Amino acid sequence: MKAFFFDRDGTLNLDEAGYISDPKEMHLYQSASEVLKYLKLLEYKIFVISNQSGIGRGLIKPEAYRKVNSKFLTLAGGYNTIDDIMYCLHAPDHGCQCRKPKMLFFDIIKEHYKIDFRKSYFVGDKITDIVYGTQAGLKTILIAHKNLKTETDYIHEGKKIKPYIQIESIEEILNIIGE
Repeated sequence: MKAFFFDRDGTLNLDEAGYISDPKEMHLYQSASEVLKYLKLLEYKIFVISNQSGIGRGLIKPEAYRKVNSKFLTLAGGYNTIDDIMYCLHAPDHGCQCRKPKMLFFDIIKEHYKIDFRKSYFVGDKITDIVYGTQAGLKTILIAHKNLKTETDYIHEGKKIKPYIQIESIEEILNIIGE
């Protein structure tokens, strides 16, 4: 079984507001929903794995988070499109095992799904997403929106990390499937 793993903020939805605490601030990138639905038609499992430290930092109340997440799911096609969502709600200094690039969520997914990681991708907009996907043995896709730096080589913990592919918008994923 093949899969696409996505970061959420800055990858599937606009991340201009910082910590999104109001559902009215949740807006998907143009074509994000269509891309997800098309990948589903191609029989990819769709997962969202995201660091959401706003709750751990005390910047977002849990009820507000649930409303934002509900709006995200509605915009993205719901659980008909997305197979599972996993969020780390801890602040970076909490030392948890679920915050990317730690591997707890991939370990959980391995237990519950039979994913062929060699035929699967991780898509994100930050180097931690690329490190995360690389550690799991996935092909990685960096979406370097025009407002982000576009270098393709990164240093993380003394290792040179390079995304498998770098694109500028989520629509470009449809051009690279099968590479």
